[in-house]
Order: sequence, then structure tokens, then C-alpha cells
Amino acid sequence: MKRSKFIGIGVILMCIIIGTFVFYIQFNQSTELVDFNKIKPKEVKQLEEKLSETELMLEIGEKLYEKRYTFGLEWEVLSKEKVDIVVKLPKEEISEDTINEVKQIVNEVVTANNIEPQLFEIEVKNYPKVDN
Repeated sequence: MKRSKFIGIGVILMCIIIGTFVFYIQFNQSTELVDFNKIKPKEVKQLEEKLSETELMLEIGEKLYEKRYTFGLEWEVLSKEKVDIVVKLPKEEISEDTINEVKQIVNEVVTANNIEPQLFEIEVKNYPKVDN
């Protein structure tokens, strides 16, 4: 009788340990962050890779710097047919001439890299300078 009690208690303890282990694994899997790059369409990934390989944004930054612009540069591939580029300038107001010049610089770099300029939506924004 004593032996069967030990076996029963052992089985119950093993079930608790295994159940805790399985619950722990399931809990950790469900709380992992989703990598949105894994769920993007293949064409979007390819376009992102092409833009990264050509170092397009680096070249755009260099050209803007050569023209004496202080700027922030953001980009995002939204689809295989649309790439947003946002150039932020630290000015209170941006003239139409400045906007056109920045867009022209971006388009020149894009065409120099044999990429269709129609893919790009270029936005020039201002952000106020922060005085310390």
C-alpha cells in the first residue's frame, strides 16, 4: 500500500512539473514581439533591400549636406509602389523654393541610382529648433 501511495504522489508531482513547464513555454511564445518585417509582402522586402544596398538614403543625406542643409531624414517602404521620404528642416517656415530644391535633390539621387522617381512621395517638413 505504501508503495502505491509513493507512485501516486510521484505521478501527481510529475504532472504538476510537466504542466508548469508546458504552461511556461506557451506563455513565453505568446508574449514575443511580432516582427513586422516577417509579415511584409515579398516585393516590399525586396524593395527595402534594394534601397538599403544602394545606400540611397545615405547619398540623399550627403547631397543635402553638400547644399548646406541641416536636416532629419526618414523613409519607409509602404508598398511595392510607394516609398515615403520625409525631410525635416529646422526652420520655422519653409519657402516653396526650399521645398522644390530639396525635392529636386532627392529626385536627382533617385534617378542616378536607376530607381523610378514615381515610387517616391517626398515630404518636406519643418521642426522648430530647440534652444538650450
